[in-house]
Amino acid sequence: MMVSSAIKNNFNVSGFYEDKTFALRASYTWRDKFVSLGLPGGYNGLGVTTQPRGNLDMNLTVNVTEQISLIAEATNALDNVDKTRSTLGNLPVDYFDVGRQLLFGARFRY
Repeated sequence: MMVSSAIKNNFNVSGFYEDKTFALRASYTWRDKFVSLGLPGGYNGLGVTTQPRGNLDMNLTVNVTEQISLIAEATNALDNVDKTRSTLGNLPVDYFDVGRQLLFGARFRY
């Protein structure tokens, strides 16, 4: 049996700026804690609560010429982790650290 509760506090904010030379985008998402596995289906019958987490993703594109663009992208820029705790006793269950990811690239048009 799995029971999950609704996320009460969740939001997303995005912003961008773009002109002929630069394109900058940023997106921040916040997710409050929620019960991800209810009793007794959770961790050894204790239930599992996923802890709050914020996430920031960013992208920068620089158009060097009309044919060449340089791109930098950051995923999970704040290096936040996913953590879960038991519903009863508030004991640690899981810790997922996917890390910050930085990507760099170039685009060539012909």
